[in-house]
Amino acid sequence: MVIPGRFTLFATNGTRRPGFGVVEVIVALVVFAIGALGAAALTAHAARTATSAQRRETAMQQATAMLDSLVTAAAPAAGVRREQIAEYHWTVAADSVGHDIRFEIVLSGQTDTIRLGSRSVSLPPAIGAW
Repeated sequence: MVIPGRFTLFATNGTRRPGFGVVEVIVALVVFAIGALGAAALTAHAARTATSAQRRETAMQQATAMLDSLVTAAAPAAGVRREQIAEYHWTVAADSVGHDIRFEIVLSGQTDTIRLGSRSVSLPPAIGAW
């Protein structure tokens, strides 16, 4: 029995039987392959993005620790520090109010720069003794 709207193939004896042709199967395989390649590319991109975010987070943690030590230092000076994950550059400008510290982080293998800044205020000396 042939159902209307169904794909049919001819058997060797001339009767029609239900099924899919070679063209339909090839088209379905091509569509499936394109979808699988897209999923693989999306997974690879997600892995690269996660690795980059992890490297940026590690560099930010190191820079924050360095910035904290510069802020608490009595007389911070400009400098450069090169590490495996990033290169850190900082400048210090002192005025009558305190120190203005500018930090730049260049991640290894990347072109973008992360910038941080901090302002430490010099406190007046305590009057009298406790």
